Amino acid sequence: CRDGFSVCGCASGRELDVGLSLTARQAHGGYEVTVSTRRFAQSVHLDFGGFECSDNYFHLAPGESRMVHATPRVATNELPPLRGSARALNSEAAVKVVVA
Repeated sequence: CRDGFSVCGCASGRELDVGLSLTARQAHGGYEVTVSTRRFAQSVHLDFGGFECSDNYFHLAPGESRMVHATPRVATNELPPLRGSARALNSEAAVKVVVA
């Protein structure tokens, strides 16, 4: 149980949209991605093809945010654009990353 939410690995009931949002900015040879939610988000999965994330499949309480670092899997002279999305196990909606 975390912050009053029971998480046992099973979906806590799917909703249409839990209010996930993703914003990113270039930093430290990759991107700093802020993942936020309006409602409880279970097992948030980040999918940024070609990038390795410092964290994945994590839970967020309502109103909580988490900073994740995304680094390219292959070193290049130029930082490739970050494209991708996130989805929570208990949500039907996926959200695309917005790079500032």
